[in-house]
Amino acid sequence: MKRVMLFYDLENFKRVLDRRDSHRTYDFGKAQYTIIDLIKRQIGINVSAEDIVRTYAYTGAYGNDIMSRMKHEISILKADEKKRKESFLDYIEKQYAEQQKFFSKALEYNSFELRTYPLKYEYGKVFQKGVDVQLAVDFVTHAFRDNFDIAVVASGDIDLLESLKTVKSLGKKVVVMGHPAHTSLELRRESDFFIDISRLTTNELNGFSTKHRPPAPRKVEAVKKDEQTKEEATPLPEATIKKEAAKVEPKTEPMKKVDPSKVKEVESVKEPVVKEEKPKRAPRKKGVLEKLADKVLKKD
Repeated sequence: MKRVMLFYDLENFKRVLDRRDSHRTYDFGKAQYTIIDLIKRQIGINVSAEDIVRTYAYTGAYGNDIMSRMKHEISILKADEKKRKESFLDYIEKQYAEQQKFFSKALEYNSFELRTYPLKYEYGKVFQKGVDVQLAVDFVTHAFRDNFDIAVVASGDIDLLESLKTVKSLGKKVVVMGHPAHTSLELRRESDFFIDISRLTTNELNGFSTKHRPPAPRKVEAVKKDEQTKEEATPLPEATIKKEAAKVEPKTEPMKKVDPSKVKEVESVKEPVVKEEKPKRAPRKKGVLEKLADKVLKKD
């Protein structure tokens, strides 16, 4: 008999499961039994549901103090900033209501214990703090008390690396379960076994989740598409086609008939020949001897 304890960083676990298939609703009460089956089939360790000592799930919890602070901020904001903050507050209130439903349901799970810590709100963001530290403390404490032989850690935080080494040094087997994109490489290498959530089959996911269909498209859009297909399928009348073709075709004026007699007259008319006049040369200047000769002739 091998005693098994499971430690979930619940937000990390949800994130990696949604990455595997976001169109599912996960039942974390049943997840522990699927993990036991995976250890048996993939790792080869003979364990069963009766070997589960306890499952711890760690998560941040929404509280009234966050809503009170946000409402106070909204009261002093300007109109344009107020709308954005109010929509964020609506989202937080919905998350709070869903979380309360989950907390109530978790009370019915067998060997399942929630460890919650108040969420923090700073600089317009809500985040969890102290969850990974408490997980590490419980992980090491139970190992020292010899409360388990095999520990399953559903978290990818590298801060757990030293705790994991300590637990292994006490002779315990450690199985890390996560998605490679959300689990540190060092944590995967240091663990004894790594269960890759991205490789879980549909049947394995069905063991602790319910598949739901994505939201259907709006009916108005579907009606518009039907109308378009009807318009495309219905042939247009011939008169309408001619009218539409006339709009597209460029307008061309008909060619005018020319009288052949006028054409001949036009052809018989010849262009007047313009003679090019040669440029006149400037008179040559007489030399000195020519000028003397002209004087002699005048005297005679």
